Amino acid sequence: YYSFHIKDAAGLKAEHDTELGKGTGNLRGILAKVKNPEDKYFYVEQETYPDSPLESVKRDYTYLAALRF
Repeated sequence: YYSFHIKDAAGLKAEHDTELGKGTGNLRGILAKVKNPEDKYFYVEQETYPDSPLESVKRDYTYLAALRF
């Protein structure tokens, strides 16, 4: 695969999503299985925001950039 659509949720039956790394999804574990992630596109989907969408995007980016495999 060359691109991935990712999101996180507060729980299995949660009504809303959450910022990356703040939910129950094991994003690090899932993304660790991607070969050459630096050569792939990751699209973050998030429909709800604790404050502004721009601030959430910044936190999502910070989370992804800090992941180490």
